[in-house]
Amino acid sequence: MIGKRCHNVAKSDALDHVLGYTCANDVSARDWQKQYGGGQWCRGKTFATFCPLGPWLVTADEIPDPNTLGIRTVLNGQTMQDIAREVVDIAHAGLKARAMPGAGGATPNSTPTTGTTVVASATATTSAGSGVYTYSLAAQSNLKKLTATWSGTWGSAMTFDTHHEVVGGWYATPAEVRAMDSILGEATTFPLADLIDAIDYATAIIDDYTGVSWTQRYHREVLNGTNSDTIRVSKMFPATLLSASINGTALTASQITDTALFDDGTMQRKSNVWTYTNPGNLVVIEYEAGAGTVAPNDLRWAARTLARYHLLEQVSRIPDRAISVQSEFGQIQLAQPGMNRPTPLPDVNVVLNRHRHRGPTAF
Repeated sequence: MIGKRCHNVAKSDALDHVLGYTCANDVSARDWQKQYGGGQWCRGKTFATFCPLGPWLVTADEIPDPNTLGIRTVLNGQTMQDIAREVVDIAHAGLKARAMPGAGGATPNSTPTTGTTVVASATATTSAGSGVYTYSLAAQSNLKKLTATWSGTWGSAMTFDTHHEVVGGWYATPAEVRAMDSILGEATTFPLADLIDAIDYATAIIDDYTGVSWTQRYHREVLNGTNSDTIRVSKMFPATLLSASINGTALTASQITDTALFDDGTMQRKSNVWTYTNPGNLVVIEYEAGAGTVAPNDLRWAARTLARYHLLEQVSRIPDRAISVQSEFGQIQLAQPGMNRPTPLPDVNVVLNRHRHRGPTAF
């Protein structure tokens, strides 16, 4: 929370203007942001109870270095996330970890769930003073979760594990999107990071509206037990059950093998149940799901077209809420999303409706 008026403050003086720190949960309704908001991103963030704040404000004198703070998330008494002194982000370039800067650097060792070592030992790099340590992996065909062990010295010796998904199964490449329009070739106006964001935007719309991942992707879900032999995950076409636990007790390898997977997302235990007791045993499931290994050609075209639209929309002078524009040729009515129209692009909507398996969910 900012404590005094400021503008164009030098980086070295920025924290002098901070009154204190509190907790917030920036809640988003992704279905409204992507489909129902008419192009208005903020509509998915303005529902009642969204963005809870507080309840305490800790003054800045109590926290000399906010970069050392951690995040812990607890659901029904079970810790779901515990990042003590680092924040981790998986980027398309590779692994990134933010930690306290120090002389020791960071050494990631990356191992997928199959146990095959991807990186035996390597040293991450950092920009001076940024505290962001980066190690770029080579191209990976294994979509399973990676466990990275980071070690180094930040005041004292530290070792911690982080978990990542190898990002794969894009429906379009940055080069394919650039080729859609000559203006997209301007790297200054449309840098690679923006193209990647646009492809992610298009992929999210396609997967959510059709109800299917069209290439296999890693997913992790926390569900309540059902007290029956079946449970249903949110993604259709589950291909591989990687792991599962009930109230912290992991299923054995034979129990994993004895679980049948069905295209509608149902997972059926052959000799036991997904236990439920009041207030509810938590079931944690890690799995891969997808309709195939390569998306159909028309969906790949839709992804390129949506990504192009998203990029050009950012530099257009048409207001976000506009429903028509006046030109020298007269008034032009702009297409709007709506029922069975997940995007403002009619040709893309035809493709998405052709492949729709079930209604969209928030993601």
